[in-house]
Amino acid sequence: MQGIFPLIGKIMHYEWGGFSFIPSLLNLTADSKTPYAEYWLGTHPSAPSLVQIPQQQRELTAFVSQLPFLLKAIDVREMLSIQVHPDKKQAQEGFARENQAGIPISAPHRNYKDDNHKPELIVALSDFYALQGFKSPDLLEKTLNEIPELKPLYPVFSQQGYKGLYRHVMEMAQQDVNSMLVPLAEKLLPLAEQGKIPADSQEYYAAMALKKYWNSGNPDKGILSVFFMNLVHLKPGEGLFQPAGMIHAYLKGYGVEVMASSDNVLRGGLTPKHIDIPELLKTLNYYPVSPQVIYPQPQSQYVSVYHVPVSDFSLSKIRLHYKETLQLTSKSTQILMRVSGIIRCEPGNILLQPGNTAMVIFPDTVYSLTGESELTEMFTVTANFPP
Repeated sequence: MQGIFPLIGKIMHYEWGGFSFIPSLLNLTADSKTPYAEYWLGTHPSAPSLVQIPQQQRELTAFVSQLPFLLKAIDVREMLSIQVHPDKKQAQEGFARENQAGIPISAPHRNYKDDNHKPELIVALSDFYALQGFKSPDLLEKTLNEIPELKPLYPVFSQQGYKGLYRHVMEMAQQDVNSMLVPLAEKLLPLAEQGKIPADSQEYYAAMALKKYWNSGNPDKGILSVFFMNLVHLKPGEGLFQPAGMIHAYLKGYGVEVMASSDNVLRGGLTPKHIDIPELLKTLNYYPVSPQVIYPQPQSQYVSVYHVPVSDFSLSKIRLHYKETLQLTSKSTQILMRVSGIIRCEPGNILLQPGNTAMVIFPDTVYSLTGESELTEMFTVTANFPP
């Protein structure tokens, strides 16, 4: 099939989501009590998108059985769980194991919803904060020594390294967790409430987590992970890539996210969802990381590409001013999502604007994009081939 058609995605109402960004993107009247966390575009079986063809809507899977990627708009109002994604072999083995055990795909205690890996790229649309990877030995030692409540963990790290430290913390008895986090909460929470902790500090996010995951005086042990990891501040247009085995958490901000088509997440705390500590510990990579911000690399006057080391997807950003036109040919099925401005696509005279923000472009389609506002910004994702 050739051609270009409007695409309708699926909104995910996770409790950590915001209330304005996604409704604005989709021109919806927001429900002030309902969080709008993600907007999915793709063929994932949990939420396949709909193609608007003349006088009807059909699932994208009717035209493309499975895309290797999933594109999302994301609004992080409250921090996401401490998490890690499996590699493909781990996902295949885990999926088969849970199938054999008879665990339904929709079961809340299921780890593996599919048999695919989930490398992912987040590109910030606002100031965006995230945690990624373990700190360098020097920085982690400094953290453990400078925060009195964490000093008992210093000899564990000194003698057993990252794996020993993380295993020790995740297997700690709740009374030992309380001995560290309760006095830390008593110190941080009043400062946070008075606005005396900067929003670009780990103490700020630890305070937010302590406030939410207090659990009647039994704080979530996952809060300790906040101090072990690197805090990353992305500015609009900057990206961050999460390979398999990388411990990470998104903290705050709007973004565009693209990943392999998977929903496999192993969690280490800060969530009401299922946590499987043994499976998490098996999957995690125990080494220090220096986070690498990914900048879009210009490919032409209007197109920039985010280079990542996977073949599941390629993400590009397109920027057009008023009446600027870009001619393209699709090499494989693409999804295009507008995030600001107005754009006209030919053939078909498809106008992308709030309320009609995405379209699917099938292979071997020659098409043009024309800016119909002062500045239009959009993202396009395809397998392997940038536009």
